[in-house]
Amino acid sequence: MSRLLGDSMGTKEMPVKLLIDNMSAIALSKNLVHHERSKHIDMGYHFLHECVEADKVEVDHIRIVG
Repeated sequence: MSRLLGDSMGTKEMPVKLLIDNMSAIALSKNLVHHERSKHIDMGYHFLHECVEADKVEVDHIRIVG
């Protein structure tokens, strides 16, 4: 979607910003550590890590109040 929008507007492709409330998930997306607790992680998280490394996705923390 980001590439399509950039192509149609003639602008540079911008990273997609994800707002996540789980600090552990953010840490894992930025530094995929292979250890006993993360060996069950689905391939989707590996894809997210690759996107973060390629600067296609930006992950930020959001605090949920409630």
